[in-house]
Amino acid sequence: PFVILGIGLTAISFGAILARVAQAEGVSSLAVASWRLGFAALIITPVALLQSRHELARLTRRQLAMALAAGLFLALHFATWISSLEYTSVASSTALMTTNPLWIGLASFFIFRETPSRMMMGGIALSFTGSLLIFWSDSQSADASANALLGNLLALVGSWCFSAYLLIGRRLRAGLGLPAYIWLAYGTAALFLFAASGAGGVELFALSGTAW
Repeated sequence: PFVILGIGLTAISFGAILARVAQAEGVSSLAVASWRLGFAALIITPVALLQSRHELARLTRRQLAMALAAGLFLALHFATWISSLEYTSVASSTALMTTNPLWIGLASFFIFRETPSRMMMGGIALSFTGSLLIFWSDSQSADASANALLGNLLALVGSWCFSAYLLIGRRLRAGLGLPAYIWLAYGTAALFLFAASGAGGVELFALSGTAW
């Protein structure tokens, strides 16, 4: 499990950096988000169909509605977070985007009435303080501080959207296996992003080899 966790963390850690490389090649942030979810959905498709085809065939309307909602928030997460990388640093964007435990902890308390532990309260306070310090630091910068603040705000919105995705997913996962859930969420998010790219006239195919 620790080897798999290490591989996953390494892959996630390179996400923002590789998105910046693609953006430097002139690729739209929306195109980066679309292909990121599109490739992920393609990779998980054979696994989901082999392991969860019967489960997918028995989906209820409620489960489908929740999957659509989860996919929408996941699409919004990637669209806003990857867009934030155009305006602010990878470090600031990633730090703010990964504040989702803070928002999930608060939502769990106010919506689900779950009492947070002292450890969680300390984590929430530390995360909130760090976010404020990032905003304050970038606001003091003489180099394009307005753009940095916009990027930070987009990263924060991305974190909110990811938190909503995780909260919906927690309810959906209670009655759905992991491959089926991931396939539904990622596939739906990819469709939303490709549709938005098409509506916005975003170039999706004429990309450089480096961008791919």
